[in-house]
Amino acid sequence: MNLRIIIIIIIIIIIIIIIIIIIIIIGAVNVSNSFFRRSIGAIGMRGVACFGNETAISDCYVDSSSSGCGHQNDVGVICPSGG
Repeated sequence: MNLRIIIIIIIIIIIIIIIIIIIIIIGAVNVSNSFFRRSIGAIGMRGVACFGNETAISDCYVDSSSSGCGHQNDVGVICPSGG
C-alpha cells in the first residue's frame, strides 16, 4: 500500500476516535427526528441535571424553580437494563 493512503487512513481513524470521545464526554447527542417526540400535558420534571453517576433519574439534580420550560424542551431517557 502507498504510504500516502496509509497516512490518510490513520488520520480518518483518529478523527473517528476523537468524535467518539467527544460524544462520550458530552453524554448525549441532540438529534432531529429522534425516537422521542414532543409530548402534551403536564411536565413531570423540569430543570433536571444529570452527571452520569446516578443510578436512577430521581437521583439527578432537579431545579423546581426553573421557569420558561415548555414541551419544546422535552427529552427522553433510555436506561440500561439490569441497573
